[in-house]
Amino acid sequence: MTLFKSASRKMWVVTAILALLGASLGFAVGHTAPRAQTASTVILVTPLDGNAFYPGTRGEQLVNLTTEAQVLKSDKVAAKVIESTEQGSDPVSLLRQLTTTVPPNTQLIEIAFESNDPDAAVLGAQAFADAFLEFRSDQAASHLEGQIIGIREEIEKLTANMGELSEQLGKPNITAFERTTLEAQLNAGASQIASLGARESTLATTRIDPGQVVTAASLDRAALLSLRELLVFAGLLAGLGLGMLIMVFMARSNKVLRGVEELKSFGVNALRVLNEAELSGGEAKGSIPTLTRNSPKITQFRSELLGMVQNSNRRVLLIASADDGCDFPLSYNAVADMLASAGLKVLVIDTTGKAVESGNTAKLPGIGEVLAGQSTLAEASQSSNQLLCLIGQGELIKRYENGLSSERLNEFLISAGKEFDAVLVIASDLNLSITQWLVSVIPTVLVEVELGTTKRKDVRAAQNVCVSLAAELRALLIRPVNSPQTRHRPRPDNGRAEHLSTGVSGSKTT
Repeated sequence: MTLFKSASRKMWVVTAILALLGASLGFAVGHTAPRAQTASTVILVTPLDGNAFYPGTRGEQLVNLTTEAQVLKSDKVAAKVIESTEQGSDPVSLLRQLTTTVPPNTQLIEIAFESNDPDAAVLGAQAFADAFLEFRSDQAASHLEGQIIGIREEIEKLTANMGELSEQLGKPNITAFERTTLEAQLNAGASQIASLGARESTLATTRIDPGQVVTAASLDRAALLSLRELLVFAGLLAGLGLGMLIMVFMARSNKVLRGVEELKSFGVNALRVLNEAELSGGEAKGSIPTLTRNSPKITQFRSELLGMVQNSNRRVLLIASADDGCDFPLSYNAVADMLASAGLKVLVIDTTGKAVESGNTAKLPGIGEVLAGQSTLAEASQSSNQLLCLIGQGELIKRYENGLSSERLNEFLISAGKEFDAVLVIASDLNLSITQWLVSVIPTVLVEVELGTTKRKDVRAAQNVCVSLAAELRALLIRPVNSPQTRHRPRPDNGRAEHLSTGVSGSKTT
């Protein structure tokens, strides 16, 4: 979050410009894009004789209006609209502009027609309503006409049959029974012809009512936001989104930690920020003047360290660097010296083989021999005074590769914790397997973070190692004096590595 805030302070102008550009582009597109208008009308559909799908008066039959709505959207109705309005030439493309809706529990069909021309939209909606009613009327008239034609054909057949019966009745040699039968057939035929004639008269006078337009076609009320306004709003949001993506990209591309707030974004607690000169006693080249051990910043830093080691769970600290490929941490001298100056008895264990090598230190047994049982702590340790002792690496790497157990290291640290007030283990960066082996035993890790040099990914990697190994992670922040961007790690021969070993070569604690 801190990185995003930092990026937003730098990029708010760019984000505002992108938002304005997006809104302007949306306005331009909306200005040139056709603005579709919709007109609507409502028709009432009435029952028609001979229509198997006509809506009845019962509620369960009203669903048949869906069929009528589909008929309204047929090619035949569209062809009538084209014929009456000369609007378009393709029924398929014309029907794409049409929408029909059947409100539930009604005999109504709502018609909506969309067009870029408002007048064309109104004309199209009204034309579809009229064409559909005309189509229904034509269908009903055709049905009635078919029935009338059928009745007339039946009357003609009956009339011809009655003529034949009359001729038979006029023959002189028919019996009384045959006469009676022929007369009965003639009477029945006359009755059928009369009934059919009455039916024909009824059909001929039947009034055809396909329905009616209950609401004339008119333009719908304009939407709250027009297409142009929607495009402007969408362009504005797109510009803002692009600006935020750029800010996130810039925040992520800023790979180097530059402030305390950035480290807090990882959820890592940090000790006070010191610069090189304060940690080295003013020995850094080109640094600020030498600060005394009683300066306010050093006093505060010493208090924070004492607050850590006075907790029994933090009496053993692993000091490593967050920088990938770092041989040894820069701050081990200052941490050990400040604890010793506070009256604590401190043991420094160098597992790097580089931080405290001086004189004939490398010839002495180290932590590797002690853990292997080939040497005692008293034989391997050196001291410059009664409060500060150190022990080198010795054959630790070889012992570790041969399977040195974590239980033996844990036993040694518990034993050393009883003799010393604080045990500081100096290690290389946390990416090394030997350092992670140490972390698996040591509960507290003090990782060194150089502002302007240490990368965020290295801090994240150190955090992941400590979380996976159930170790507490604390950060010691250093601000380089010479360059805020990069700084090379000083080698042990510049005086720093000899600070702990001054005057101790050849001397052992007995």
